[in-house]
Amino acid sequence: MDAFSRSECLPNTRQYILKFITDWLTTPSGNENVLWLHAMAGFGKSTISTTIAEYFRELERLGAFIFFNRNTTSSDPVVVIRTLSYQLARFDPSIKAAVCTEIEHNPGITEAAMRVQFAKLIVEPLTSLTALNTQGPIIVALDAIDECGDPISRKNLLTLLAQELAKLPSNFRFFITSRREPDIEAAFSGRSNIVAVDLHAMDQSKTADVSLYIRHHMAALPRDGLALDWPGEESIQALIDHSEGLFIWASTAIKFIEEGYNPEQQLDTLLSSQSRGHAGSAIDTLYDIALGAAGTWNNNAAAEDFRAVLGAIAIEKTPLSDVTLDQLLGLDGRRSSRYVLKHLRCLLQWNPGQPVQILHASFADYLTSQDRCGGHPWFVNLSIHHRIFALACFRHMEAGLKFNICDLETSHVFNDSVRDLDVRIKNCISDHLSYACRFWADHLIQTNCDHNMLPYLKNFFQVRLLQWLEVLSLMKEVTIASRALKSMMNWAKSLDDITVFATDAMHFVSSFRQAISQSTPHIYLSAMAFLPVKSVISETYLPQFPQLLSIDSGRILEWSVLLRVLEGHADEVTSVAFSPDGSCIVSGGSDGSIGVWNVETGEAILPPFRKHTGDVWSVVFSPDGRQIVSGSEDMTIGVWSAETGEAVLAPLAGHTSDVGSVTFSPDGNHIVSGSDDMTIRLWDAKTGQAIMAPLKGHEEAVQSVAVSPDGNHIVSGSTDKTVRVWNIETGDMILSPFEGHEEGILSVAVSPDGHHIVSGSEDQTIRLWNAKTGELVVAPFKGHTDEVWSVAFSPDGKRIVSGSRDETIRVWSAETGEAVLAPFRHHTEPINTAIFSPDGKLIVSGSDDYTILIWNAEIEDVLPMPSEGHIAWVRSVAFSPDSRRIVSCSEDQTIRVWDAETGKLIHNLTDRHDDWIMSVAFSPDGKRIVSGSQDETVQVSCAETGSPLLPPLKGHTGGVNSVAFSPDGTIIASGSEDDTIRVWNAETGAPALAPFKGHTDTVLSVVFSPDGKRIISGSEDNSIRVWNSETGEEMLEPLNGHSDSVCSVAISPNGKQIASGSDDLTIRVWNAETGDMLSGPFKGHEADIYSVAFSPNGERIISGSNDRTIRVWNTLSGEEVIGPFRGHMHDVTSVAFSFDGKWMVSGSGDQTVRVWGTEMCEMPEHPAGHSNVIDAPGFSPDNRFFSDHFKCKKKEAATAGFFDDSKLVDGWMLGRNSELLFWVPPSNRVGLWRPSNTAVMGRQVTRLNFGMFVHGTSWIQCRNSQD
Repeated sequence: MDAFSRSECLPNTRQYILKFITDWLTTPSGNENVLWLHAMAGFGKSTISTTIAEYFRELERLGAFIFFNRNTTSSDPVVVIRTLSYQLARFDPSIKAAVCTEIEHNPGITEAAMRVQFAKLIVEPLTSLTALNTQGPIIVALDAIDECGDPISRKNLLTLLAQELAKLPSNFRFFITSRREPDIEAAFSGRSNIVAVDLHAMDQSKTADVSLYIRHHMAALPRDGLALDWPGEESIQALIDHSEGLFIWASTAIKFIEEGYNPEQQLDTLLSSQSRGHAGSAIDTLYDIALGAAGTWNNNAAAEDFRAVLGAIAIEKTPLSDVTLDQLLGLDGRRSSRYVLKHLRCLLQWNPGQPVQILHASFADYLTSQDRCGGHPWFVNLSIHHRIFALACFRHMEAGLKFNICDLETSHVFNDSVRDLDVRIKNCISDHLSYACRFWADHLIQTNCDHNMLPYLKNFFQVRLLQWLEVLSLMKEVTIASRALKSMMNWAKSLDDITVFATDAMHFVSSFRQAISQSTPHIYLSAMAFLPVKSVISETYLPQFPQLLSIDSGRILEWSVLLRVLEGHADEVTSVAFSPDGSCIVSGGSDGSIGVWNVETGEAILPPFRKHTGDVWSVVFSPDGRQIVSGSEDMTIGVWSAETGEAVLAPLAGHTSDVGSVTFSPDGNHIVSGSDDMTIRLWDAKTGQAIMAPLKGHEEAVQSVAVSPDGNHIVSGSTDKTVRVWNIETGDMILSPFEGHEEGILSVAVSPDGHHIVSGSEDQTIRLWNAKTGELVVAPFKGHTDEVWSVAFSPDGKRIVSGSRDETIRVWSAETGEAVLAPFRHHTEPINTAIFSPDGKLIVSGSDDYTILIWNAEIEDVLPMPSEGHIAWVRSVAFSPDSRRIVSCSEDQTIRVWDAETGKLIHNLTDRHDDWIMSVAFSPDGKRIVSGSQDETVQVSCAETGSPLLPPLKGHTGGVNSVAFSPDGTIIASGSEDDTIRVWNAETGAPALAPFKGHTDTVLSVVFSPDGKRIISGSEDNSIRVWNSETGEEMLEPLNGHSDSVCSVAISPNGKQIASGSDDLTIRVWNAETGDMLSGPFKGHEADIYSVAFSPNGERIISGSNDRTIRVWNTLSGEEVIGPFRGHMHDVTSVAFSFDGKWMVSGSGDQTVRVWGTEMCEMPEHPAGHSNVIDAPGFSPDNRFFSDHFKCKKKEAATAGFFDDSKLVDGWMLGRNSELLFWVPPSNRVGLWRPSNTAVMGRQVTRLNFGMFVHGTSWIQCRNSQD
């Protein structure tokens, strides 16, 4: 209902209460700034609020007026803060400017949590405008807040209003009206800033005012055909008596008389009625009379139509027009809902073609109450009418949904970029179809589950599911999908076929939410293409869409356990925690930042903000979700607002070293912290004051603290290898230290029942302890292959999740210690933190790879990742001399030998080193492999069998970063973190010479000249040195020019040029004889350059970088000949050409090895200055080795706009004009083949087939024409 159609109090009525309210709102009193007026239905609260609002509007002091109606979407609690901000912005230009600035700074604020919106759109703008705060009272009226959602949905809003309105400037005064509902009273009671007023008790003049109201409106009735003295004083008084002082009765009675064909008869009907003699009897009797007079209830057909319309109005989720009602109820012609509505004008607000609204909430309550209305023919049985509406929704979705419902011309753009999308939606998606798509599940779950619904549900899931998602995508309502499917699954537990499909649909929406939400065509082009083999949706729908992407290799069998990837931190993610309601995640980073994220969408609510001056090691939400506490390397504890990110308290200082762990007591009154200073401290959460002296006892750093569920005990874990339990009141240690771990303890947690303590350790094990005795409950949990950094219980205490430096997450049985799922693998760096969500359905993890991952914890099993790929950073790759094999080494301590053409694993050497393997190389005859490791040794292995040929070559006192064979295979050179280069006899393993000394920092790279007489080295001392391989003497002055570490050196095949790649982002080419720089610096990479190599003819240089790209350069000119090659999802650590020039190989921190073809088949015309065809001498036709099949595949990819330099941004593969090609799920991104890849070696490799793929303006051809 618009404000202009709302009634005000008649002149000279309600004078006492109106004066009281206006005086209170204009006269500040202490900290009171909220007046809550409550009364039962019918006492005129809304009329009073409208009168007050209009009074202050005339004075130009009405900041906002929001009136709620339970049947309007504008009364949804989630939109209240945005509406309030909008109205305040309209009220004052300075508020508008402040709000607009915030929205420009944070466009996603409208999707943020309610508290964040209130802080950013209300509190901050209003408190910042000091001039505005001195200009007199600004009134905000909120009418009928009891009609804003239901007690569950408005809980957060009420809590927010109750707690946060007091923070606003004192001249902002709030007037709130409602019934005295228990949840509202509970929220507002006891608040010093809120004054509660009972309208019934205060307004003693209400009977006189109702009398005046009735007399006024009766006198204003049209007099045509009526006696001049009608209705007479006796009748007027009788009306007043019947009203029992209720304005809603008076208002409805006047409308009843006025809207009738015969006012005299209408009046007589009213006066002849008898009150029922109980609370609310007057209004109930009036409703009886009005409804009895409105319909022909003895006519079954008419009565049925009346009940249908009344039921629809009572249960509708948003106000519907008569046109939409007719569509949903199947009424037309003389049976149109208009016939019913025009007889109910005294009870409803309605004009033809406009939404119907109940004038007063008490009418809907009456219609649906068995006690008040059950004996009448107009009684609305909620279950029956919800069923009618549910069936109507299914019928209209069946009739109205279709493929490409809004005639989208192209798949290359986001929905937000579609021209005239709003117009298309209006023209193509009718109101009744929109309603059906949004609310079918809301109606269905209010009915009894029965098999008669089965045909409708089957049709929906088997025929209309994707088209339903189209509508939700276009209307920006995809969040409805998960909620609808989840509620429907609970309703349909006995319908196995339906629950199977609904479960699959839940996975579909959750896994592909981003693609579905952002671009409707990609429901088909992207989401459908990546469906698991065993998906019911795949089996049902995929045959209907033959012209999609297909997956030649790497299609998953079942749904991925990985749901979402959250990116935004600029450094390692050290800690994550869920909010108490599970809707948000807070994260801490080693760059000193803290971020807050929406769990469902993955969007940043508060993008990472830097508050600490050192690493943030630990973050946690307060039990009420309002605050975030962080512990940092800067030795302080921060307490922040969860809505704004602003400091709530000054930093809590006292620790003398890093604060590694923080947590709250269950009641939220205390903060507990553990520190590298070996102490635990207890703080008052409200004041930040230390409560007692530090708890001392640990002999090394306290890495983790937890509080028991009853709040009585603190548990701590330390690198002194012990777990300790403390009394939180006294600080005394109550048990002897729990001992058993062989290395430091990094994480502890307490079970939800308080009976057990779990600990994770540097010894790679997890132990479960009896919390009362300190005894082990089961044997140590074993499975991790590196330090266990994080442990946590599931909410039911039955499972334990752990995160490790081995880059895996594991889930264990808390009863047996056995792994219950295969390891979760997707992180490409050590995992610092992993926890369950409050409902136990999700696991969230944070890693050194800068990402936060959200996993499905409800999956019954995790399919093991293919075992052939490396499970940690690939540090080095090299071709065999015959170019038929590739060797790679990794931080996973393995060396792997691959078939260069097929990518198949030939050997996996697992027992050579005890630490990261940093470098590998083949011998010139291809029979041996040399490797260097952080374990300070060099190893020589048989390339054919994988067996060791020599004992470990020992002598370095630091990790070995680089190894190389001499051209004749007799000598091995190695460069080390001990700043030296060593040469070894390749046959015996004995040192050939004394260490080469000269570098002043770590040696990162060594290589022999083609004649074997020189060794070239690059170092962290920023220099390149050239050594005599026979004497160890330096042959030239150091080659200086780089401004940062020289990560890689290479020498040309003719021995005349040296190439170097550096952390200074440049490549330089030097004269190998003189040391002069010949060309460079080559610029183009955007991060450290880790590896460089020459092409076989020396005319090209390939480089790999921390910017995740590979580039090919002209050796002499420094021009970028081709590139960048994109595909790696992490640093490119190593690159090499094959000796025959057919291939390039790259290794990466993303744990994959990629083989790239140097043959570039014909491509479509490219932008000026950019060619994808290599026709340089280094890539002569004689070196081309690609089948017609490979060329065809490349052409297909090119036709799809997919090239080696295509960018993958937020999961979207973009064309060269930034058009959307396709979306890639997180689990498929790392191992995704690029067009020039001839092999990709990794744990999950995906090769797409573009042969049938249609996109852009051809996208609608993806579907069978007959479907």
